[in-house]
Amino acid sequence: MKFKVSILLVIVVLLQTDDVFCQNKSSPNVILITVDALRPDHLGCYGYAKNTSPNIDKLAKEGVLFTQAISQAPYTAASFAATFTSTFPRKHRVIGLNERLNKDNLTLAEILREKGFATKAITSNFILSNALGFNQGFEPQEFKDYEGKDETRVAINWLKENKDKRLLLWVHYMEPHAPYDPLPEYNIFVNSNDEFAALPIVENEIGEDGIPKFIVRNNRRDLNYYIGLYDGEIRTADANIGRLLKELERLELMDKSIVILFADHGEELGDHGFYFAHGTVLYDSSVRVPLIIKFKNFVNNPEIIYPQVRLLDISPTILDILGFKIPVGMQGNSLLPLITRRATLPLLAYSYTANRFAVRFKGYKLIYNHHENPGFELYDLNSDPFERINIMNGSLPIAQILKKKLLEEMQRVIPKEMPTPYIVEDEEIIKRMKSLGYIQ
Repeated sequence: MKFKVSILLVIVVLLQTDDVFCQNKSSPNVILITVDALRPDHLGCYGYAKNTSPNIDKLAKEGVLFTQAISQAPYTAASFAATFTSTFPRKHRVIGLNERLNKDNLTLAEILREKGFATKAITSNFILSNALGFNQGFEPQEFKDYEGKDETRVAINWLKENKDKRLLLWVHYMEPHAPYDPLPEYNIFVNSNDEFAALPIVENEIGEDGIPKFIVRNNRRDLNYYIGLYDGEIRTADANIGRLLKELERLELMDKSIVILFADHGEELGDHGFYFAHGTVLYDSSVRVPLIIKFKNFVNNPEIIYPQVRLLDISPTILDILGFKIPVGMQGNSLLPLITRRATLPLLAYSYTANRFAVRFKGYKLIYNHHENPGFELYDLNSDPFERINIMNGSLPIAQILKKKLLEEMQRVIPKEMPTPYIVEDEEIIKRMKSLGYIQ
């Protein structure tokens, strides 16, 4: 009897090690589909009335949808730095727009590549380029300039060539990032005869108090015209996502893969005096994002998860599902206990820009403006989901709790000297930065 028990214990220990799981060629692939500047409230699966997202909606019905997923920053570099390292800015140090992700950061791709995964990233976003350090862990030829090319076709060809390997594929779609230019067949949400109160055209690229000059089309100055274009870009991205998902099915990879769809950040559509831009404020219109996970082992679980989660929880979740140890340095949590309803996770969600910091917890959000007009804003998201009524002057106990948490986090985040931004000298990159509104 003792001999049998000893053998059983040895087997259990072996099954719990990374190496045993890693050698299992049937372990799932990881397919990451990310969409730039995508708001969840403009998707059908999140309640939007317009038919912008039939393929994403189908994925949501077959998977797990998170209603309160929060990005750690309202701009691409810092958001993906947090997502792929599962660390807050005090560790990954990407705080400004053009800062490098230093090589001393450990990324999800590096971990999976070490475990034997073939890794590929496909994006035309220069922010995610080799020059800024986001190639860590991916194949040497990743982050080629796919601008003007069919990213979905490139992804499909790579899947065909590597379908018998364990895969990490990341496809990042630039739609619906401004300027909005949907494919003609999906530009179906604009009523050309509609004219609304005219907005001013502004020179600033952050869209403060008006339409940024770089996105103006047909001399139109009405809000709904550009929202229609934004929705058309979502439909464009959705069509490409549909092609990719269909090919995963055709290659019999869907049931062998963890498919995760999310956005890096949202977009201001006039919600708080900013139009067709992001990166400046920390309201939910900029930091609440869609998050959908489909994995065949989750089909019997509830489709909708209401508790708050963070993008920096994605990498630990993937590693947990795969059976790999989560590195000690990762600051996120695996969402697997939440998905399987084994446990609840009362998670604090911090978000930040260079000038603002926010903490979101138990239905409240506290924002601190650090440099200009210093002060706090507190919102009860349950009664005021659009964050229009600042209740900081009240005497709610939650205000002091969140204030303490936020000030502690700020002290850890704000460096004595800001990281040195990467100096962009490449003329083509500068041209693209101007076209996307990053510089004037």
